[in-house]
Amino acid sequence: CTAVCRGCRDAQNVARRPGVGRTTSAPAPAPKPNAPPQAATRKHLQPLTGYVVLWGDEVRRELRDPHHCGTSGPYSEAFGPFAFRDFLRSNPEVVASINHEPLKLRQRLEPQIGSTRDGSLRLWETEAGLAFALTPYDNGDGQRAVLCAQAGSIHGVSPTWTRTRSDFAWHPSMNYRTITRSELREIAIVIGSDRPSFPGGWAGLATPENQRRVSESRGWAA
Repeated sequence: CTAVCRGCRDAQNVARRPGVGRTTSAPAPAPKPNAPPQAATRKHLQPLTGYVVLWGDEVRRELRDPHHCGTSGPYSEAFGPFAFRDFLRSNPEVVASINHEPLKLRQRLEPQIGSTRDGSLRLWETEAGLAFALTPYDNGDGQRAVLCAQAGSIHGVSPTWTRTRSDFAWHPSMNYRTITRSELREIAIVIGSDRPSFPGGWAGLATPENQRRVSESRGWAA
């Protein structure tokens, strides 16, 4: 019995020695440069859908715009039909956020809750306006968006868009302009005390009813 116990102790002592009885694995490969972090394993939440803008949805501007053809007073503007058609043809990257928070914080414009690059955000034009489908990232911001959608407290969707002087049709007698062509950098789900830049957009859970509301004929998509 003593010999057996002594043999067990000897085996245990050998096992405790560094490098004995252990297997080592090769170090994990370094990530490829410029590779999207965890793009393949990113988790997503319940999808949302709605409209970013509606064609002809007029909004009143009180401040002078440098592209406003020199008129100094307040004016109204709206997106004309299929204003994003040329832009969507180029397969662009557009990101999704909450309340334009990355821009407000003067951060680099990166995906906060979704992007067209990885397919979590889709955009297309219908006869009514610019529609979207968003499957938010499973992070704190994405959870905020879904919770507000469940509570019905999303105020709308606000676009970050660009234009030039030639992208407008100006109607001086009405102090009104139509945005005939535009590019899009970001869409923001608007919650809390913020308000969307164009009032007609809306967002909600991608229920069958809401999906029917955006199921009109499709134009160019991203």
